[in-house]
Amino acid sequence: MKGIICLVASSLLIGCYNKPIHKTVLEESRLINTVFDKSEIADLRTMLDFFNEQIRLQHNVENASLFDSYQSFFKRMEESEETGDIDVKIPFEKQMEMYSQLSENTFNQIWTVYDDGASRIINIYGKYVDFLRQLGKRNRTIRNYHESIINCGDISPGNMADVLLNYSNYDVRDVKIQLIIAIHYLSWNEQREWYEKYYEQQ
Repeated sequence: MKGIICLVASSLLIGCYNKPIHKTVLEESRLINTVFDKSEIADLRTMLDFFNEQIRLQHNVENASLFDSYQSFFKRMEESEETGDIDVKIPFEKQMEMYSQLSENTFNQIWTVYDDGASRIINIYGKYVDFLRQLGKRNRTIRNYHESIINCGDISPGNMADVLLNYSNYDVRDVKIQLIIAIHYLSWNEQREWYEKYYEQQ
């Protein structure tokens, strides 16, 4: 896949935890409401809730906050990246079941079918990439991430690795950042599943 072989480096260093968070609810974000309609936002909520639930299940510590679950997830991803096998450990069947709850319109605003007709990549002409573009107007690192996706046509090992760097700077209390992380890793999880099946057939 184009996104796999493209090695454009980028960064997703999204502010510091001590900065105030203006919007922590997806449905209340002005930018989210500017880019997406109500039906699409409901689907984004389904997707984000699924991702957050999965990382909480993976790092089940009594009374752990979502913030703590994200920190544990990032640490495991960092260790996974060092081995060269970035395994998100989200059951793909459950991910596909979640996808089935999304409208085709919402899905197409995020992903598009790749040339092989089976796998999917980020739709660089969809609303999600427009969301990244608009968020990037006020955040240079988001702009770099957006540009890397445009240049690669998808997420890639370059921006995948850089997403794992300096995760302590990610402001995961900001729901917009949670959404970017969720879509990033769900996309990667599908790419990984597709490649495993592809090589099994060789």
